[in-house]
Amino acid sequence: MFWQAGSSATLDTGTTSAGNILAFTSITTNTGATIVWGRALARTGAVTMDTNTITDACGLDFNSRLGDFGSAGFAGNSVLEPGTVPLLCLGLLALTLYGWQSRKRMA
Repeated sequence: MFWQAGSSATLDTGTTSAGNILAFTSITTNTGATIVWGRALARTGAVTMDTNTITDACGLDFNSRLGDFGSAGFAGNSVLEPGTVPLLCLGLLALTLYGWQSRKRMA
């Protein structure tokens, strides 16, 4: 998940945000703010942090496959992007046609 700020972004004290925060100028995370499964990236300015947590997991329990957000999809199950399936099909088709052409030349 990506959050894009036109200029600057601020996470207030004790808040939790999920995903990547992209800001053109700067990002400020106040005391106790948490970013789960994400990053804070500023293009031209600083990322200022004060006693914050950035994690790559959200309380993931691998036995139940559910995280803090109560969603199996967010907790780590794979979800294909919309463009992935057509590209995969196109690649398989190209490999099949290549193999067919190779066998035709050998015969």
